[in-house]
Amino acid sequence: MIQSERISIFQFYLPIYVGIITTSVLTMPLVLYQSAEQNLWLPLIVGSLSGYLAVAIVSYLYHCCPQQTIIEILQQRMGRFVGTLFAVLLIICLAFQGGFITREYQVYLSINFYQFMPHFVLIGLMLAVALYAIRQGIEVLVRCTVLFAPLILAVYLLICVLIVPELSADRLLPLFDHGIWAPLRGTLLPAVSFSQFIWGAFYMPAVSVPAKKMFTSGCWFVLAVTLTLLIIFAVVVCFLGDATLQSLYPFAMVERYVQITGILERSSAFFMIVWLLGVFVKTATLLFILNLAAAQTFHRQSYVRTALPVVVLFFFTVLVLFPTSESLLHQGHVLLYTCSIAGNLVIPLVTAFYLFFYRKMTGKARSEP
Repeated sequence: MIQSERISIFQFYLPIYVGIITTSVLTMPLVLYQSAEQNLWLPLIVGSLSGYLAVAIVSYLYHCCPQQTIIEILQQRMGRFVGTLFAVLLIICLAFQGGFITREYQVYLSINFYQFMPHFVLIGLMLAVALYAIRQGIEVLVRCTVLFAPLILAVYLLICVLIVPELSADRLLPLFDHGIWAPLRGTLLPAVSFSQFIWGAFYMPAVSVPAKKMFTSGCWFVLAVTLTLLIIFAVVVCFLGDATLQSLYPFAMVERYVQITGILERSSAFFMIVWLLGVFVKTATLLFILNLAAAQTFHRQSYVRTALPVVVLFFFTVLVLFPTSESLLHQGHVLLYTCSIAGNLVIPLVTAFYLFFYRKMTGKARSEP
């Protein structure tokens, strides 16, 4: 279905990198500081291990079936019934993850910029732009990402550089004042975010490289995400200290201070525009793989024709799952953790093990006289 589309290995991982960065800079500093305080770097590094695991799974699936997506592997190797069941579970997990992420973006926009705009209008506008992109195919989507990524990272870096004179490295001390195990309580959220590298398994046929290169490149991207977030989170803690707990979006407080100093005027509006580019990349990537997975699960000839009904159904799913902001904050994280662990790690890992033993058994059977 996407075998005719071709992207490079850099373009393969870049949308996932940008998506994780865009989402993580919002609320992850607050969550990590609540559990680890100034040692929030530890759960981030430990949580990144799930990213390496996800990259290893994608690389192995690609090594075994380079011209198939994970949905096609499930249906062709596990049988029609079991494979379709697993594929539907993956789609549900993706939809629930996407519902939380989309609603989280909308809440951020409503609180900081569009207080009087109905939430369903904001969600509809975000999905409408993403719909146009996913109908153009994975090549157009990744080229947009290549175009936007330098600007997004440059703005994040600019904010971090401009705030350097106000930073206090002492706020990163002491190390492990409550022991080494206490900070690890916050590992779950970083692990969930890094597990999104498994999304590459949904469009593997679009890239043509050796499996070893896919694994090596993926590990470099996981490391890049880790280092980028470490720098941003260190800036947040060194600037805000305990005040990190006073805002739902700590990095937004850092950005606003840059404006107050007079170095940049009206930086909030500029920051919002740049941040929306990252939101577009994340939402469009997620909807693309969700639409492609649905089309392959139900044996549609083209994912372009299924894009509109999938996006409309996803729109109503977001509204039903999280009708209020309170439901997002209280029930949303539990749903996100459950679906991310199941859809990004458990089911793909089971698929990889099944494929490993399947290849081993069929290899033995062929070797017997």
